[in-house]
Amino acid sequence: METQDLIIFREICRTGSLSAAASNLYLTQSTVSKRLTALEKDLDCRLFDRGRGISEAVPTLAGERFLPLARQILSLAEDARAICRQERKQRIRAAAVDSIGSYYLRDFFAGLSLKRPDWEIDLVMSDSGQICRMVRDHEADVGIVNGEAFFPELSVLEILSEDFLVYTRDPAFRGRDRVSPGDLDPASEIYHVYGSAYTAWHQTLFPEGAARGKVNLVHMALELCREDRDWVLLPASVARALLPDGKDLYALDRADLKRKGYLVTSRRPERRELIREFEGLLLEWRKIE
Repeated sequence: METQDLIIFREICRTGSLSAAASNLYLTQSTVSKRLTALEKDLDCRLFDRGRGISEAVPTLAGERFLPLARQILSLAEDARAICRQERKQRIRAAAVDSIGSYYLRDFFAGLSLKRPDWEIDLVMSDSGQICRMVRDHEADVGIVNGEAFFPELSVLEILSEDFLVYTRDPAFRGRDRVSPGDLDPASEIYHVYGSAYTAWHQTLFPEGAARGKVNLVHMALELCREDRDWVLLPASVARALLPDGKDLYALDRADLKRKGYLVTSRRPERRELIREFEGLLLEWRKIE
């Protein structure tokens, strides 16, 4: 059983497709298929139901049972390699939504490598749902999310509560400090989702599907605001980072709406002390931020 075969198996499970796994791992589909066949032969069981010409791969019962073991073996193998690379280094695997990790926590992550030079920090950006699954499945040690229906296996700590601001170049708003939802044309919105609570709130004010565009990266929302009447809702931390002069930013007359951010960790973590220290450093940074 080779580590590369386990990586391929895990990626097929994640994507549900041999072709997608091959693309993500920069391998040919024939290589992925051969390595999977070799792994199944080594284990003496079929891991996926698949047929000729069908790229979709559905795990068998054996495949579902083997997945957590494969993840554990890969995690242990990576820990062993880390020891060989540099005995003093500790690796912390973090996953964050872009709108928090790249903006609100930008200085925190930049300073973390200076504050803890003995840490090896792996940081990836993804959506809240995927991050929660990564933490639950021990593919990430800590996750930073907008807020979802959290899994019972996770511990959740609120780390952020901030206002939303409206960005628009509409000359009708010049000279004003605030706008109300009724002032905004839903058909001119560039929509960005910030979690399930935000989606529910948004649907009470604006028709679902009316937005002119939809993105999952906040800096792209500004790029798509090309007409004067276009508008987008930005968390305050994102607005400060992208528009430091504050031009064309307006407060929103809906005090009930807050963007929430959460730190999620496993209730049964593999690196308990390391995660506790990360949490402590984050809370310490928030006090002086």
